[in-house]
Amino acid sequence: AGREIASQRQRRRGESAGREGRRMADPAVAAAMAAARALLSPGDPATLAAADAHLRAVNDSPDGWRIGRALLSAETQHGDVLAPRVRVMGAAMLRAKAHADGFAMTPPDAASMTSELLAMLGTPEGSGELGPHLAQIAAAVATAGGAETLASLVDASISLAAPDSNGGWARVQDPNAPVPCGPNAHAAVALLAACAEEALHRVKAHPPETTRAAQDLLDDVTWTLQAVACGGGDTSGGGGGVVVTDAARADVFRALRLWIPAGVTASELVVQRNALFTRLVDVAIGSHTAVFDPRVTLQAAETLHELCVVSDPLPGRAAAVDAVLRTLESEADECDVSAATRLDWNLSGGVFVPPGDGAGGVHDELERERVRAHAWSVASVGGALGATEPRALATHGHGKIVRFLTNVVSRADAGCASTALAAFRQPPPRGLLAHLRSPGGRLHAVFDALAGRLAARTAGAAWRAFVGESASRLARERVSGGGRDANNDAVHLLPVSSFETSLDDDGELAVVGDVEAAIGALHAAMGTPTFMRIAFDRLSKASGDPAVVAAELVMLADSGYPLAPDAPEDPTCVDIANVLVALPACDLAPVKALVARVFRGPFKRLLTSDPDSFSRALRYLLRGPSSGAGVVAGGSNMDERVACARACVQTIASLVEDVCVGGHDVVRSMRVGIDAVLDETRLLAPSNRGAFMKSMCHFHLAARDADAVNELASRRLARLTASASSLTVAAATAAVTDVEASHAASAAGELRVLRDWCESGARSVASPETIDAIWRASWRFAELAVARGGRSYGGVAFRCCELWRTLPLAQAVPSDADVATALGLVDRTLTMLSTRGFDADAFGHVVSVPAAFLEENVGDVDLATGLLNAALELLWREGEKVPVNARAHGRDDRFGHAPDAAAAAFNAMTTAATRSLSSVPAADACLRQAALLCRGHGVEPATSALKLIEHVWSRAPWADLRGEGDASPGVAGGLVRDAYQLGSLAMATCAGGAAAAEEVREAPGCPRQVCASYAG
Repeated sequence: AGREIASQRQRRRGESAGREGRRMADPAVAAAMAAARALLSPGDPATLAAADAHLRAVNDSPDGWRIGRALLSAETQHGDVLAPRVRVMGAAMLRAKAHADGFAMTPPDAASMTSELLAMLGTPEGSGELGPHLAQIAAAVATAGGAETLASLVDASISLAAPDSNGGWARVQDPNAPVPCGPNAHAAVALLAACAEEALHRVKAHPPETTRAAQDLLDDVTWTLQAVACGGGDTSGGGGGVVVTDAARADVFRALRLWIPAGVTASELVVQRNALFTRLVDVAIGSHTAVFDPRVTLQAAETLHELCVVSDPLPGRAAAVDAVLRTLESEADECDVSAATRLDWNLSGGVFVPPGDGAGGVHDELERERVRAHAWSVASVGGALGATEPRALATHGHGKIVRFLTNVVSRADAGCASTALAAFRQPPPRGLLAHLRSPGGRLHAVFDALAGRLAARTAGAAWRAFVGESASRLARERVSGGGRDANNDAVHLLPVSSFETSLDDDGELAVVGDVEAAIGALHAAMGTPTFMRIAFDRLSKASGDPAVVAAELVMLADSGYPLAPDAPEDPTCVDIANVLVALPACDLAPVKALVARVFRGPFKRLLTSDPDSFSRALRYLLRGPSSGAGVVAGGSNMDERVACARACVQTIASLVEDVCVGGHDVVRSMRVGIDAVLDETRLLAPSNRGAFMKSMCHFHLAARDADAVNELASRRLARLTASASSLTVAAATAAVTDVEASHAASAAGELRVLRDWCESGARSVASPETIDAIWRASWRFAELAVARGGRSYGGVAFRCCELWRTLPLAQAVPSDADVATALGLVDRTLTMLSTRGFDADAFGHVVSVPAAFLEENVGDVDLATGLLNAALELLWREGEKVPVNARAHGRDDRFGHAPDAAAAAFNAMTTAATRSLSSVPAADACLRQAALLCRGHGVEPATSALKLIEHVWSRAPWADLRGEGDASPGVAGGLVRDAYQLGSLAMATCAGGAAAAEEVREAPGCPRQVCASYAG
């Protein structure tokens, strides 16, 4: 007998070796096998990439089916650790092939391959690592084969789960009676889940037929899932049944969830599959959570959540909802206590570690994960029912579910809070909050929960650290300043010891939208008087805590107040606005930015209808967020103040715009508030002062007060006059001192404000005296900037040139006189640069002025073009002063000493080239230098140079040179002129291009290569 057994084993090994040999004799299979093993082994990135590319190409080819099946059935040799992984890779290739090319399979081919895969699934290897992959392939192939193949696979799966080896199930009278299942039940459930995933959750070749087949199979599928979930676990292996593992039950609930699109509803389950529905509820949110693996509970909870989140009109819906609510009511208190005492309200947790995979304390960790899964499941299902069955949830039992959901919203982590917030997002009359109005205390609890979450969690670690640092700094500054702020008002120190940080900023940001929706729904449910009174009480009792104040500000900003556009103003809003402008915590920059958001949001209508509130709000918004002591340029304090000032100025602009829309009478009524704050802009940055200036101009234009508009400019000119006097005294020193640089920067800010004044529309009503004063003041500062060096003079030259461009162009119809004045100032500036000393920074800004006028097609084109040519001659002469051996690009280089100035010149000449092709020598020189400067290391000069060359050559007179122009006698001279001009341009471009190409060999680079293509 022993010899016979040994002989049979030898014969089987020989047959297996023969099959493997025949397989390996196929070069394509051998190459794929080698690539798979290379991909699964450590190696260099190039080898791994080549192996991956080879397998992808094989799978895309017609031989993909054959080679994938060969890898799937690869023999496993003793000690070969890669063979099982090769088979898994073959399974993955076959599934990808079925998704990509399965539509080309015929139903008989799909049925044949499905039978092979089912046979493999019944082997010992099918119950191991390869099993789920085999199930996925079989489902993908069956779905690709069509509805009949899919139905056959589902029938085979149901037979596979049966306790009888022939696929027979025990006959029972009660459809909900427990039925034992067979040893292959887990594999059958995996197949059913795979079939649903492929047929109902992926793009299919025959969607209507496949979906219809899935719906026809639903009754048998749910019966099988019920048998596995409820029957197998009640036996101990006798009577033909087997013990169903926790993993199998988790797959049962996952399969049920995947089959929901075929028509699974809670109503039908509670009537037709009551045992399955009862087990689902018990495992998801009931007492069974203390028995099963936490992963089983979470799978069941996800399925029950999806069943509850969709409302259906079938008769069994009420019974299903009642069953779920009874279980939730009985478990809510326990979840509340355990979440607070054992989990510290961290209900989402991390990655669960199964027993035996960790270090010590595994049992305690398992119990903690069970508690966490239970609490999360109750919150998830409760939130779903709160969204679809709000009345039933609000009136069921003693309100334990609502209380637990409220605590989750207030204290739980972001991942779990979002599920509970689903119950509170729907506004009345349909949402849950509409059914919590009586008793009113429950709405107050929801208000406290949302405000508490905003105060403790939604702000996030970064924001809270930001506020904490601001509060600490402001407290120190006020201590050093004798307890008084920048306005010399006595203040109290802020509590800063309670600031903590949270590590879940990203999660909290994700839940902000749900919180905002819940706040709006709560306001609608409470009504404006109650909501505003609670907010006012909490602000009054905040004791200066910035976190509490910020939370109330967010509540106000997201409340959706007013509920109706024509609703009367609530008197409490006036009290809240008065509290905000006087509360010490609102002096912090981050909190003040929130106040600005509230003022331009829900309180805008109040502030723009009451002159006193309007004036008080403007004073507060223009007041600095903190004292000036200890401010470090570029530090976090400065960043806070800049962001806060920007938000405040935006709010002022929004308020003024609404006032202007109200009409002339409303504007006149607000005039006192505007006049009171005109001098309180010293703490604003120039950009914010300019935005404020625009708002004031809009206001006075709406008031039809031209004198006030001129007065706004006169205030700025007075500041400029004072700065000019200080700069004239400071200019007596040889170098620019820090004091002089500070005055110059201040003057640049005032020039920017004047530019914004022009852009606001004030230029159309300004008096000639004001405009003349602006021209004279700007020239005085331009003269100082050129004399002292433009780049080191606080940007004064740039602001002057910006103002020269804006003054003429700010009018609806630009004045030729204004354009001529601006060009005259450009001419004088160029003369100064030529006689007193060349400054590349000032030069670059000056040439942009005539280019802007040419771009807008205003003024004298010849005069603007002449100025640009004069500027280029000046740049050329400055380049000739550079010694030959010091020139960056050879002896012919004249512009390399100031590449940024050359780039500005090239951009200006590109604009000029669109208007005129005059053959002034400077134009040829410009092209020659443009070609030379293409070799420069700076990208911007090279880009500008190439753009100029392309633009000029695109406008060359090719048509006339070919004789296609006008043949009249008067055109002959034009042909000669154009031919001369074209020859001049060609010589200039080719001269520079040849020199550039010569250097390409020595120092190749991207800009040089582009230039070489142009030269060619």
